Amino acid sequence: MKRIFLFLILVSLYSLHLFSQINKFGSPLSNYFSPDDYEANPRNYTILVNNVNGKLFVGNSVSGLMIYDGVNWEKIPLNNHSIVYSLAQDDNGIVYVGGGDEFGYVDYSENGNVRYTCISDSIVKVLGLKNSPVWKTYVNKNKVYFCFVRAIVEYNTSTTKFHVYKLTKSSFLSFMLDNGDIYTGDFDLGLLKLDGDTVKVVPNGDYFKKTDIYSIVDYDKFEILLAYRKYYKESGIVKS
Repeated sequence: MKRIFLFLILVSLYSLHLFSQINKFGSPLSNYFSPDDYEANPRNYTILVNNVNGKLFVGNSVSGLMIYDGVNWEKIPLNNHSIVYSLAQDDNGIVYVGGGDEFGYVDYSENGNVRYTCISDSIVKVLGLKNSPVWKTYVNKNKVYFCFVRAIVEYNTSTTKFHVYKLTKSSFLSFMLDNGDIYTGDFDLGLLKLDGDTVKVVPNGDYFKKTDIYSIVDYDKFEILLAYRKYYKESGIVKS
């Protein structure tokens, strides 16, 4: 009897533990979508849930932008039919799209239809970009940042004007933190930070020479977290 009683107690405690982890808004539901479900290439680069309508946005390597409304998948190709590498959204639910040599945004017409608008034609020609993916896209208040490897294009949504920040010749990925600071990794120089119109090596940033930096995120109020791989040497995660 003691063993049975102990077993019942353990089961009860375990059940309470599981119950305590359930989301207060209900049990979380998960779905797996295979390429057969969304009828597109299996390689997807980025994903975003719209903060206004709850739709799922996916950047695909062949179909461009895919949008799932909970029932159906809608596919929206970019003007140049490139891969969609990055997505970001503003507080109004407008989704900004970074492709290959192209970027723009998605909003909705008065009748509710999805529409994609390319805004990059003029600036891409000026920069002479070719075969240049927009690896990262960020929104900070009324400005959107489309991050190429050699340049960051700032788009002011209020004035519809552009500003270009040129990056170093060995730069790789760029990252924006919650406070709006922008960092980039340079294989020859190390860790750099955007300061005014130029990028400068941060204190002790030369530690990251000969390093590919794959991610930079906020760790706390005063520290950031980096994921990196040093060339033929080491890889890891470090606080800075």
